[in-house]
Amino acid sequence: MTFSCTLKRPTKKFRTDKEPYSTEDFSDYETLAIYACSLLAETDGEFKFGGFGKGDWHLDIGYDMSAIIEQLPDLLNFLHAREAGELDLYPPGVECTLKFLPHGDMVVIECHSRTSWIPEPPVEQASYAEVELIFETLAVDFAVSLDLVQPNVSNLSPFCEWRDGWTRQHHST
Repeated sequence: MTFSCTLKRPTKKFRTDKEPYSTEDFSDYETLAIYACSLLAETDGEFKFGGFGKGDWHLDIGYDMSAIIEQLPDLLNFLHAREAGELDLYPPGVECTLKFLPHGDMVVIECHSRTSWIPEPPVEQASYAEVELIFETLAVDFAVSLDLVQPNVSNLSPFCEWRDGWTRQHHST
């Protein structure tokens, strides 16, 4: 498997002058995810995404990664339940859908491009344990990184659960 998705945590504490939206704005998870990614974009953290013939897709933290973070809770739920799921990488220039399909103890990952780019190979396969670990690690690294930037945002759900090991706790139940 060459599929990968990692967030290298910032190397030091960063504090931003950005004021958080009102609490009411954070009732919408997508808004919260986009805001949190904009905070992390101001750090020296690094986001790497690869697979389907490209070692690094050169995605940014502020916008591209937010598309993944917005869908991460659902994706983790699908993976933990061993059900089919999708990840829509909608940002301009990326524009593809990853389909995660159960196949015994394995996950088949299909990449469907909506641009002229043709993934080669268009299908990758990995164990559920590998794929779950990729996205669980992303969740934890995201929440811990966010804590370095603006703890009041990292204390909001679901980030506080991710930071405190939510994925491992719920996966084992």
